Amino acid sequence: MPKNMATALDCAIREFEVKDGNCEYGYQIPDKPIYDNYMSNKRWELFLEEMPDEYKRQFNNGSGGELKEKNGRTPPKMASYGSSSRFIYELSKGIVGFNFEVLLDTRVGGIANLDGFLHNGSEYIYVEAKRREIYYGTHKNNTIKSVYIPVYDKIKNTCGSV
Repeated sequence: MPKNMATALDCAIREFEVKDGNCEYGYQIPDKPIYDNYMSNKRWELFLEEMPDEYKRQFNNGSGGELKEKNGRTPPKMASYGSSSRFIYELSKGIVGFNFEVLLDTRVGGIANLDGFLHNGSEYIYVEAKRREIYYGTHKNNTIKSVYIPVYDKIKNTCGSV
């Protein structure tokens, strides 16, 4: 049983992908429990092998540390079935000229690290991907953050009871 709604979403995405034949899950770090909501180590390595070098460079140059284990304690973020970076990558990797993990000067004293960017002719398209964030509770009570209530209500009205 998942410990929270975000992990439950990860597992639901995993189960959907299992139906498509991608059934290798459970990231293992020595002396740590298996992370069932992540790809297996073998599947993660295959994922990285299939990723073009240019995209690996973009993710590695970003500030999120998406492709690397953290201090040998946690799996790479993008190995999670619920990763927003993995989500935007899967949806956008075939778009010519699309860039990942782009830094953008906010002009008000900071730098935004955007999940995606596309310059298409005279248009500039900036993408900030969200996948599991709507399911993070505030503090420890698992309530929906107020900023996501309109999205949650739209899902509820479109799909029925959630």
